Amino acid sequence: MIFLCTLVIWLNPSISSELRGPLFFFQVIPYIFDPPSHLGEYVFFVTELFNFGSPMTYFSHTCIIKGINNLYAVAFGYARPVLALTVFLLAYVLSINYCLRFNFRRNSMLQSFWLLLVFIYSYFVETSLRILFYPKVGDKYVFFYDGTVECFRGQHLPIAVIAILVLVFLVIPPPIMVFLLTNGYWPWKVDPQYANTLRRGLRPECCSWWSVDLCRRVLLVATYVAVADWKTKKVMERKPGTEYF
Repeated sequence: MIFLCTLVIWLNPSISSELRGPLFFFQVIPYIFDPPSHLGEYVFFVTELFNFGSPMTYFSHTCIIKGINNLYAVAFGYARPVLALTVFLLAYVLSINYCLRFNFRRNSMLQSFWLLLVFIYSYFVETSLRILFYPKVGDKYVFFYDGTVECFRGQHLPIAVIAILVLVFLVIPPPIMVFLLTNGYWPWKVDPQYANTLRRGLRPECCSWWSVDLCRRVLLVATYVAVADWKTKKVMERKPGTEYF
């Protein structure tokens, strides 16, 4: 993942109009494809390549911490997007201090940052919403993936606070900022290349499409998370011996 993120930052590629549709298609397949099949395993592996997640799938069935429960297993979903953001911020700080130089770069680093954000955005949304999904059982609200964990109490409280902060600062702002920036409503003066990066390849009447694109990812993931029936929630495969609420 570190190598892929570094490569994206170094090459600073843009997302062409021909790649927007396939990129979204491969990112949403895990939410509509039935995985308990031999073909499903290959489909999920290929789709993870479009989320910078394929190296991490090898750890999905590995207990990296003794006594880890389903709450921490779900929270582990933050590992991929946080790693990608850390690599980008490190490269950005080093480039400002002239420790790293990109002599051939003509476009802003916003281009590579935007590409990384499109790759990891669904991870932030899914992990946060899964942590905050707590149905009512009797007189208590419990964590959907582990009925022994009461929501907003004990070990769930700090993780729930992190999930809320991620939603407030990393999930909700991007679509709003893109809409304001591409439609000329941004209140502060910014370099024109920032808006041009987000408008590239789009017709004037569709300049805010990336905002819509992020919102439909949120809507799709939220719909999946809100489904409480495991027969309908196809993205997760129930392994023998695994206990769920």
